[in-house]
Amino acid sequence: MSSLRPLAGFSIEALLRTGSRSALYRGRRLSDGASVLLERLRPGRVTTRARERLARERECLTRFDHPSIARLRAVVPDDDDASALVLEDPGGELLAREYPLGTIDLDSFLHVARSLASALLTVHEAGFVHRNVKLDSVLADASSGRVTLFNFGLAARADASRVRDELLGSPAYMAPEQTGRMNRKVHYHNDYYALGVTFYEALTGQLPFETSH
Repeated sequence: MSSLRPLAGFSIEALLRTGSRSALYRGRRLSDGASVLLERLRPGRVTTRARERLARERECLTRFDHPSIARLRAVVPDDDDASALVLEDPGGELLAREYPLGTIDLDSFLHVARSLASALLTVHEAGFVHRNVKLDSVLADASSGRVTLFNFGLAARADASRVRDELLGSPAYMAPEQTGRMNRKVHYHNDYYALGVTFYEALTGQLPFETSH
């Protein structure tokens, strides 16, 4: 588990999510006290591939303008000659924490569903595929109604996103053609498949298909 390691110019208050290469924190900017989110590479995981994914997330977030897509505010130096992304804090928690699995009411679910479908439409209209839609890629705030899609490190242009030998993303949320078992280009519908799995899990508390690897 990542510790709340310091970052110059910010106070780190909470760890929201830990991924394979990066972690998402909530903190405050010391210059003005603003609450922000910080996407940082994990200690010992600052590899060329990890830097590429953080740079890809930065590129994507500069292209999208949507109320349900994370907003990039700055890029700052971090440890190990890496960078950290400073994001606007939309409030709330990861979707499964804000609405425990299997307990979300219908009105809240429909609001979340509309928000995420609209966000993905913006991503796709810009020519990108997210490729990592899942519960841990969504923040939700029940009090404000804000829903935010983030975690764009695996995103790719739709016309260049062929599957490589390395399995990218979370297998439980992948369409068959995204696993490399089928010789097809990854396309927009892969995101909607993953979104459907996310909706099913949020509503029922379990995945539609269990995976062992």
